[in-house]
Amino acid sequence: MRALDQQSRRLFGRSLKLRSVVAGSCTGRQPELVALGNVVFDLGRFGVQLVVSPRHADGIVVSGAVNTNMRLALQNTYEAVPPPKLVIAVGACATSGRPFAGSPEVAGDVGAILPMDSWVPG
Repeated sequence: MRALDQQSRRLFGRSLKLRSVVAGSCTGRQPELVALGNVVFDLGRFGVQLVVSPRHADGIVVSGAVNTNMRLALQNTYEAVPPPKLVIAVGACATSGRPFAGSPEVAGDVGAILPMDSWVPG
């Protein structure tokens, strides 16, 4: 993890712009991601911002198990982010597909669709 931190600092400097993608989640993580921007947590003070366009992003943060309807949209969003790019999966749904794993409507967890750089379990 330390090597990833040093490499990330070298590539992205002191700011990081992320595009949030809800890939078919139970909406358990979205309030938490939104809360990161409020005055209590203020992720912006660390140089991290959520942006609207993937073309303005350094990476994407994905919540939810990737459902079949969102697979192509997630891949297109990833392709729109200029290199170098990060992929961060947030929550149990995104990291392992649980509790939706095995459903015919779920294409898989984020790691099955995109190369993941980091994940936040829970």
